[in-house]
Amino acid sequence: AEAARRWGGGGVAVRAFNPGLITSTGLFRAARRDNFLSAALFSFVATSVARFSQPVEVGGARLAYLATAPEEEVPPGSYLSAPAATSAAATVADGFGPAAVSREAQDKELAARLWERSSAVVGLGVGV
Repeated sequence: AEAARRWGGGGVAVRAFNPGLITSTGLFRAARRDNFLSAALFSFVATSVARFSQPVEVGGARLAYLATAPEEEVPPGSYLSAPAATSAAATVADGFGPAAVSREAQDKELAARLWERSSAVVGLGVGV
């Protein structure tokens, strides 16, 4: 939401999404490194038993959809998520659609502070 507020008028369509839990990527590597057995067991259960872990292809399809969907279908500032953790939906027609965000994510003052702090940490300066 903060990126949409800062860049929305400049021709940049900001959208956000939940790709789903994807345990087969490098994003899960710290858990594997810190506790390989528990991470491997969790990944197995999430993928094969409970089936709430998504394959990387589903996360990629969701990202591709978000990047290419027309603004009438996915307006700038949207946050999309699947209707359930087990869903492989990747388009609005499939059920991948608008979702609620946390109270913290709706706090404009907190978002502005996080933006400014993050910009400073990575060396972009204030107001970027």
